[in-house]
Amino acid sequence: MTVYFFVKQNISSATARYRGYLVAEELNKMGIKAIVCEPLGSRSAFSFKKDRFEEFIRNFKILFFAKSEDIFYLVRTVYQLDFYILVLFFKFFFKRKLVFDFDDPIFLRPNKRRRMTRLVKISDAVMAGSHCLADWAKKYNENVCIFPTCVPFSTFANSSHSVAIGKKELVIGWAGLGNIHYENLTILKPVFEELIKIGPPFKFVLLGALKDKRVHKLFEEISGLNVEITDWKDPKEMPKVIRSFDIGVMPLVNNEWNCGKCALKALEYMASGIVTIVSPVGENNYVIKDGLNGFLADSTEEWVNRIRQVYNNRDLAERIGWAAQKTVKEKYSYEVNMPLVKSIIEGL
Repeated sequence: MTVYFFVKQNISSATARYRGYLVAEELNKMGIKAIVCEPLGSRSAFSFKKDRFEEFIRNFKILFFAKSEDIFYLVRTVYQLDFYILVLFFKFFFKRKLVFDFDDPIFLRPNKRRRMTRLVKISDAVMAGSHCLADWAKKYNENVCIFPTCVPFSTFANSSHSVAIGKKELVIGWAGLGNIHYENLTILKPVFEELIKIGPPFKFVLLGALKDKRVHKLFEEISGLNVEITDWKDPKEMPKVIRSFDIGVMPLVNNEWNCGKCALKALEYMASGIVTIVSPVGENNYVIKDGLNGFLADSTEEWVNRIRQVYNNRDLAERIGWAAQKTVKEKYSYEVNMPLVKSIIEGL
């Protein structure tokens, strides 16, 4: 048996990296042959170029020559029309085994809902990244499992993090794709304006602005803010940058999309042993136990109070950092969750 992974983007994409490439790597370690196929191209349905034809033929051959026991693991592959048609064809006429994996509520997008629903219906198993996504998928498929977006724990926690509370300048950090999180990041503006007035002194590091002018303007216009805004780093360098934070933040506007998202950003901070403060939205409520392994903040006042509380209590910060790492290791690491994936694949 071979498991063929089809991903929407290359390894620089968090979804493709954590739910595709690394899952395949772990399966190989467990004795199940897994191959990540070349990422699907992103193009208009009306674009008729040579590379589109070549990609179609390449994927057709993979699906056609596969053995009956082989499995096709689809990671968010709802965007590419050609591949979607191929999957339907080989499912209905060749009875190919499918696993559909998703980590965002793509079904909320009208132009993708029908395609998404069809793939969930015809799949032999569905891997949902959050409780909200699993609840939706169960309306169309009985074999749905919650498979949280896992963190390669040793990569983030391979060096201890000492919380530098009480130092001259606290480092508050955020890592992600700034161009799609602008609305969420606006939550931090009044928080930082208040902290500048009453302390503590801090520096804000934003990793992943992706040259988005709105993100730059949002924080550069805050008078007195010491801010470092950078574009995305090599994924291999990201854990090192995150470990330079004292506090990792994950602000989320309470809307349908965010309620379905995974808590990956928080898990990366937590695995690094840094204090994590998040909005109590969606999957964050399952991951963070307020005051035990992180903090929940639902208003400007709560965000400010939590940050000040961390700054003024080194023992509390270190205790929460250790508890956060323990949570990730015991519930959100590949070591813990891959046996579930393995058992599902072997049971198809």
